[in-house]
Amino acid sequence: MKYFSEKIFFNQNIYFENLHENILIDVKNKIKQEFEEMDYQIKSSKERENAGWIIKDYRKRTIKTIYGNVNFIRTRYRNKWTKEVKTLVDQHIPIEKYQRMIPHLKIEILNRVGEGNRYRDIVDALRDSGISEQTISNTIKKFNISNETLNELESPKIDVIDKPFIYLETDDTFPNLIKNNKKTSFRIRLLVAHTGVVKGIHNRNFLQNKRIDYNFLQLGTTISTVQFSKEIKQLLHKWYENIENKQLILMGDAANWIPNLADELGAKYVLDKYHLIKELARIFPNRARYKNTRTIFYKNTFYKIREKIIYGNSYEEILNICNDIFLNLEENNWFNKLEDFKSFISFVKRNKRGIQNYYKEFDSSSHTEGQISSFIKSTLGYGKKIYSYKIFNNLLKIKKLKTNGYDFSELLEFDLETLQLKNISYNFQEIKEFTKFGNLSKDKKSALNLNGKWARKYQAGFKHNSK
Repeated sequence: MKYFSEKIFFNQNIYFENLHENILIDVKNKIKQEFEEMDYQIKSSKERENAGWIIKDYRKRTIKTIYGNVNFIRTRYRNKWTKEVKTLVDQHIPIEKYQRMIPHLKIEILNRVGEGNRYRDIVDALRDSGISEQTISNTIKKFNISNETLNELESPKIDVIDKPFIYLETDDTFPNLIKNNKKTSFRIRLLVAHTGVVKGIHNRNFLQNKRIDYNFLQLGTTISTVQFSKEIKQLLHKWYENIENKQLILMGDAANWIPNLADELGAKYVLDKYHLIKELARIFPNRARYKNTRTIFYKNTFYKIREKIIYGNSYEEILNICNDIFLNLEENNWFNKLEDFKSFISFVKRNKRGIQNYYKEFDSSSHTEGQISSFIKSTLGYGKKIYSYKIFNNLLKIKKLKTNGYDFSELLEFDLETLQLKNISYNFQEIKEFTKFGNLSKDKKSALNLNGKWARKYQAGFKHNSK
């Protein structure tokens, strides 16, 4: 009975922690064996000997994986012709010469950054790897995908043949960042494209077929509306298929350039309801700190107009309720509010074009402010910290690529190709003997430059360009 009672109460936490540690040890040992087996295959290869690579010595290497640090022994070689020293297995795996983090872990970090995870969350999620917040920061700082690479590796296009409208939402925000050791103001123009709103988990709204882009400029730099419209058209053809004859719906605030952009695109312009209601709330605040104005009249005024904006049937209904409230303000001697309310009525009349479209079949609530908040401001953070321009731009680029359906494995393929040999043997070129090399072009599989050296036959990895 005593034995039975002792066996019942075992510590589950210790059991599962030990099990987890043992699994990690087994996985790391398997990785070590795989890499050392690759090294052995190269060492046993006749092609390696024929290429002139002779064993020089053995070196220990530590790499950082998603399962933790892995240590293994690999062989270094010296080429008896070029005198070049290489660790061939590093190119076969591939891993960079002085880089401890393998590409698989880098891709995992970039995917999580692209999903909007904070540094601390990524460290917790990948705790077995032993990375720190500084590791993540360094990975982001070194992330560099050229526009040429992005053009070659296009994201998968979305077929919108059954969608009648394509919605465009755009706005500017103005963050302060550090550039050249100075606090500098920037202008970021965000563009979000989607085909409408769908209900998701917990009855939340999600933008369907969303794609995103942005312009990142120093404050004071102008953005041509004509040029911006051309960029949008190019992006739409890059993101979507069968967009011919689709009606474009442009949503935004009351900035003058947005209706002009709608004209350039041939789009229907819809004023963001948030800005209209925000302008109204500025005149008739309904918060605890405005106790002297939280009267029944104020509440009725605010909610009547808001109801017409959100649930009304026409632009004229909004103007009519505004005229009635204006007369009530005069009758109740609210002269201090008359001028503000006049400016609101002028705001409504100025944006008649954008407000009239509230009641059309294509009307969809604008999500511009929410996208600005989730894509830019949440990345920037809401505290007093300030990012460097380079890191923040890379953060936005990573989030944009993730949203637009890019695969980071493909984006990093260029980096991998520069490290990984398709096979162990070099691409040999028979080179005639010259007193000196005339003009040798460097093969991408070799980092050695032999200009001015004496030539020999069968130099590995070089092509002769002299005539």
